[in-house]
Amino acid sequence: MEPPIPKFNLDVIHTLRELQQQHGLKSFDYQRYRQYCTRRLRRIHKTVKMFAGTQKKYKGLVIQPEDVTDTRILMILLLQAERAWAYGEQLKYDHSTTDAPRLHRHYALKMAKAVAHAQKLLQITKYVANERTITEVEAYTNEILGHFHVSKKDYSAAKDSYLKARKVYVSQQESSTPMVKAAYLQRISDLDQNMRFCNYNLGDDATAQTETLQAGGSSGVLKWRGKTISVNSEKVRLQLATAEQATSDISSQLEKEAEAITASMLNKIIDMYVASSLMGYSHDHVGCWFWKHSTVEWIELVRKDNSLI
Repeated sequence: MEPPIPKFNLDVIHTLRELQQQHGLKSFDYQRYRQYCTRRLRRIHKTVKMFAGTQKKYKGLVIQPEDVTDTRILMILLLQAERAWAYGEQLKYDHSTTDAPRLHRHYALKMAKAVAHAQKLLQITKYVANERTITEVEAYTNEILGHFHVSKKDYSAAKDSYLKARKVYVSQQESSTPMVKAAYLQRISDLDQNMRFCNYNLGDDATAQTETLQAGGSSGVLKWRGKTISVNSEKVRLQLATAEQATSDISSQLEKEAEAITASMLNKIIDMYVASSLMGYSHDHVGCWFWKHSTVEWIELVRKDNSLI
């Protein structure tokens, strides 16, 4: 009987945040980050003595669950997915500046390759990793899958994938340390921005978050009383976006309530005029009694005394 495979732990999201912030993505330099992933992969291959061939011939590296002896083997698959994703993002930027069709095709192929590496990582972790690592890899795979759907302009499927990843990040950050929680919050903020992009392309403005405050966006700028303030903290940007969304929801609800009260008041006017005609009262008397208050004052009176409507 074979001994049980040990359960390894890999903090996927926290590890990626540290790597991305230190090697180019803080300034959106995807080429620098891709080159770092290549160098890091070469070092790991030499350390664990796992190669994809010789100097003269490429054979391909096939990793099986029994080949995983420590977390560095899992890092190989993770870095392969990150390298392909970073290459795709670089091509996406180049395509936006040159508008060459071949760059978009190349970008979609790289995103498909990133999905393949992420799914292979998920398949391996289900055998050799603990539950938390498996959950993080599943969310990461959904996020990469969302990027792939965006490259294919399937925004509905991309939004669903982003939403699945976001739910996992939200649930995991509640029981995490402050450092890991900051990494989750950054991912949540990026996913919110991606879902707003999908909503825009789907024409679903009702569910898109407000665009007056781009606190969760890449700009990180807050406009207040004519001044522009740079917001660098991911936690603060997320809280600002949440507060702005709550303010927008409250304003919409108040507008709906005001419209409902105004409609009820108009119906009351008609009833009053009809009743005054039947009882012999002058219409001028009724009109003066009603319009001596402004519309805002009448809304406050109606709210205090429901018998008026």
